[in-house]
Amino acid sequence: MVRIWLGVLSVIFALVGVQWLRSNSLAQNEVNTLSVEEKWKETGLKIQDIDNLFINKHCHLNKKYFLSCMNALTVLAEKQGKEITSQGKLIADINKMAMTEKEKLSKWEELYELNQSTQIPIEKIWKQLSTLIQNQSNESLRVAQTFNAYLSIFKDPHSYILPKEYYDKVVAQSQNKMNSYGFIVSKHGSKFVFTRIYADSVFERSGVRKGDILLEVDGVEVSALSTEELLNLFKDKTKNKFVIMQKDKLINLSLNKESQILKSVQSKKLLVENNKTQLQISIYKIAEGVCKETSDLLVKAASMKASGVILDLRDNSGGSMDEVLCLAGLFLGDKKIYDLKYFNQKNPEEFYAMNEQVYFGSLAVLINQGTASSAEILAGALQDYKRAVVIGERSFGKGSFQEGEVWFKNPKVLIFQTKGIFTLPSGMSPQLMGVLPDIPIDSVDLAEGREEDLYFNPIKSTLPLGTHAGSLSIESYQHNLLLEKYSKSLPKNNSRRDACEGNINQSLTDDPQLGKAQVHLACS
Repeated sequence: MVRIWLGVLSVIFALVGVQWLRSNSLAQNEVNTLSVEEKWKETGLKIQDIDNLFINKHCHLNKKYFLSCMNALTVLAEKQGKEITSQGKLIADINKMAMTEKEKLSKWEELYELNQSTQIPIEKIWKQLSTLIQNQSNESLRVAQTFNAYLSIFKDPHSYILPKEYYDKVVAQSQNKMNSYGFIVSKHGSKFVFTRIYADSVFERSGVRKGDILLEVDGVEVSALSTEELLNLFKDKTKNKFVIMQKDKLINLSLNKESQILKSVQSKKLLVENNKTQLQISIYKIAEGVCKETSDLLVKAASMKASGVILDLRDNSGGSMDEVLCLAGLFLGDKKIYDLKYFNQKNPEEFYAMNEQVYFGSLAVLINQGTASSAEILAGALQDYKRAVVIGERSFGKGSFQEGEVWFKNPKVLIFQTKGIFTLPSGMSPQLMGVLPDIPIDSVDLAEGREEDLYFNPIKSTLPLGTHAGSLSIESYQHNLLLEKYSKSLPKNNSRRDACEGNINQSLTDDPQLGKAQVHLACS
């Protein structure tokens, strides 16, 4: 059995240079030369494996079954460039706008409430769509995408299937070798926005930055393309031409892919006033070996007499719970890090860090709405013990955990099912609420929303009111708690801090979160 929080489960695609990451956990972490599509093909998954889901009498049994069927069929139709009308007809999709699961299901929910859902010929639609993918090279992938979309409503957004070999060789590994440009791009409306540029990658050396917008690839304007159509522009090519919008200027690039290792942990030495140094440690994925790499960097921070460490967890979609225990222990020692509250058990399981504390100096943690799952646990635990100041945006809000086991229908496939939620040392759960920063930073959100924004059926916490965000008062509760946290983080001597801030190098204004963290550590 594998217990893991496998990243942010969103309803978007992303590209890592030339490879794509699929929603509903087909691949949430960086992919390498082991293509997830190829790994699905090797599982031999067939249409017949899920054929019984789309029987009219089952799908029209109640609202839950109907929306599960329609979410699955809608996703499959999109992959084939189709759209299902409110009359149940399959037509060409000319819109191609990126929509969340919540947005897609709104029309089907309305149809059900109006008692008009029975007019949708589900078996007919399924037969039409399945005929398009049967015996195609991507049949197994499409079947998996369809089944995961079904599970997202029938179970929850974080229950899914995944190729076992892909999990073992890619998801669980801290470093992946890729033939790529070294970027991740996600679609926001009609725009493809770069959400991550890897250090030392082809794109970073070319001056491309997070937040830039991809306009053209090889002369093709991309705004009207689906993510898979964009992917096809990179297939079987070693070189591409790009037109990119960076703030108010256009950048034209002609680049070759490079074989490179995209590390889950990277570091950078930062200079501040009086020749002092700080160390920025960026963790992109919490996979096996990440704690050891981070420990080595913290030893380096001590040897270089760094005045502070900035732990950057932005856009970290999570990963291994065992690695989180180890990571938290590097800063906290053998303290309790979280509890697991199983849905079917009365008493929670307590989990402690077992390793010795390595770093004792000043610490700031950066988070944004792309910080999710076990990365939220790490940030939240450090915040609860007042070991670090947390700077940035409210995090994603995935406080559930999944356990994976071999799927009874196919030994080459793992099925991950949600078993409960976790709580932080304070008793709070990040589920839906996320982690609230001590020092909030206003910035443009590049991630595709949070748990409550993306999904039709997010998991509700079972904790009492006031200890989670599962109530109807989520917005007011978040607002009040945020104000309380922020007021406590303000320095007592503002004039001294203002003077200190004025002496900090202002060249960091293109990354306000990092700049604020440097100021906080330097002025503390």
